[in-house]
Amino acid sequence: MSILAIPMALIGSTWGLVFAVTPLGFMAFFGMTSLTGIVVNDTIVLFDYINTLRGRGLPREDAVTKSGVSRLRAIVMTSITTIGGMLPLALGDGTLSKPFAVSMIFGLLGSTFLTLLVEPAAYLALERWRGREIPLGPHREA
Repeated sequence: MSILAIPMALIGSTWGLVFAVTPLGFMAFFGMTSLTGIVVNDTIVLFDYINTLRGRGLPREDAVTKSGVSRLRAIVMTSITTIGGMLPLALGDGTLSKPFAVSMIFGLLGSTFLTLLVEPAAYLALERWRGREIPLGPHREA
């Protein structure tokens, strides 16, 4: 499911480059590539806690809701610190660093918002489509 986070980050990066009138070049692509690691990590943090809660016996919908509330702070803090670190590069007049920073900042803004909304909804939709519970470890019966 974390593969879904990458297109959301790329959409945010692309819109950010258009909004900031920044050229799409090697450094912008490098920013998008670097961004994927952060975005996938945020998704893993969310889904790992969902699976932990489900392993403790919480129903699927309750586990998704509780993990979103519980991991919101960690996901948002990761994004805020990275955005804060990229702001001086984006606001400067560096020709190489600006596309990198702009793609990172807008990609994180878009993906953070969408990760907290779209990813849990996609998880629930996929689980309902499967129509079964996923065994999460040796302590659960299949």
